[in-house]
Order: sequence, then C-alpha cells, then structure tokens
Amino acid sequence: ASGYLEECHREALDSGCRDRLAAALDGLGEVLLRQGDAATALAHFQDALALSEALGFHLEAVNARTDLAYAHLSLGERPLARVHFLQALREAHAQGATDSILRAALGVARLTGGEAGAELAGELLRHPAAVTSVRQWAGAFG
Repeated sequence: ASGYLEECHREALDSGCRDRLAAALDGLGEVLLRQGDAATALAHFQDALALSEALGFHLEAVNARTDLAYAHLSLGERPLARVHFLQALREAHAQGATDSILRAALGVARLTGGEAGAELAGELLRHPAAVTSVRQWAGAFG
C-alpha cells in the first residue's frame, strides 16, 4: 500500500494537482502511522491539512486534522491531540459528516479514557450507522 501511495504522491507532485497531492499526503501518513512512524506521519498530515484548507476542501481537512490528532496521540502529545480532536469534531459536526464525527469522537474517547471515555464510546456505538462505521475504520488498523 505504501508503494502505491508513494507513487500517487510523486504523480501528484509532478502534475501539480494539489487536490490529489492532499489526498496522497494524508493516505501516506495513515500508512506510516500504522507502521509506527508517527513523526513522519505527523508531517504528512500537517501538509495535507494545510493544503486541504487552502483549497477549501473542508471534509478532507477534517479527516487530515483527525489523523493529525492520532499522530500526536501516538507521540504522547496529548494536549495537541486534544486540540485537534475537538476541532475536527466541531468541524465534522458543522458539515454533518457522520463518519468524520465518529472518528474524531472515538479519538476523544481514547484520549479521555476511563469512565468518561467508555461512556462516550458506548453512546456512539448505540447508533447503527456508528457500529458499521467504527467496525470498518477499526478493521483498517488490524
């Protein structure tokens, strides 16, 4: 997967197609984060977020911000993760983007931990669409 995404990244750079570049950066960051390279993933997510915001791609920006939060969390940077999770949650809610709301809310639940996190995760999982979305998203992480 990373080889394919690296090729997409190169093609997007060569073509100057900024929307494809933002998607490639975010996808490559996701692969790197899963492989344990949170620092490099963080840089890709920051670039994807900046580019998505500059292009006015709001949903892509929300997803990049959520990914950025997970990278901060992986690096032990909990205050930064919290800022990005909450911002992503607000932006996703404003757009009515259910999957993005769930990913950000699960990040908040993971960050919060304990009883409050379990309560939030339990509330999310009471919604049928949430169960499907969470299963698909969580399955991507093995």
